Amino acid sequence: MWRTTVRVRGIVGGDFETMSNAVLIALVIGVSLILSFLFSGMEAGVLALNRLRIRQLMRSGNRRAQALHNYLERPENFLWTILIGNTLAKFCVHRPDGSIAAPLAG
Repeated sequence: MWRTTVRVRGIVGGDFETMSNAVLIALVIGVSLILSFLFSGMEAGVLALNRLRIRQLMRSGNRRAQALHNYLERPENFLWTILIGNTLAKFCVHRPDGSIAAPLAG
């Protein structure tokens, strides 16, 4: 049998390992951005809730409104979770030394 070796070159002339690292870094940045958007949206949604409407739905027997009302009774834990999650997600995107996005810039 014949063996052939194929070298795959990256976009900027790097080898396959450099290209796979760039793909992994892009994936981490993409997932971190999605998580950051999710946490920011949750924070905005919690702060924009109409508490009277939630109470009215809770009294009519809506289970989701009951769970949401429980979160709103003690918002500190919920908001701390959102804050920490958003901070970690943004840290993965914007590292202080730029080491995550540097390979993508070339």
